[in-house]
Amino acid sequence: MEIKIIQQDLRAALVEWCDGEGLHRCIIPVSVVKSGEVTQYDLEAGQPYGEDWESFLKLPTAQFVARLLRDNGVWTFADLKGDVRKTRAALAMAYSKVLIDLLECAKSAEEG
Repeated sequence: MEIKIIQQDLRAALVEWCDGEGLHRCIIPVSVVKSGEVTQYDLEAGQPYGEDWESFLKLPTAQFVARLLRDNGVWTFADLKGDVRKTRAALAMAYSKVLIDLLECAKSAEEG
């Protein structure tokens, strides 16, 4: 698999690659990198880099977003098209909750 080396020292490399699921990063031994490529086996054996966001994310439900849309006066497609700012405000509120949840996870991780 073709990879991009983000950082490396004498023994280890932080590498990045893209597949059907998106971007990934892991730390692997420099010795397994051959001409900018690494086997799938070596990537799977690498130490994952970054947070496992999927395990922390608590996305708003459709019902929660719908309630926020209605609370902001967006009841119909005409309302949506007539004042997109109201929709944007509702979505910002929904995803502010996501941000708050992530910050709470980060705080918990720091506290151990």
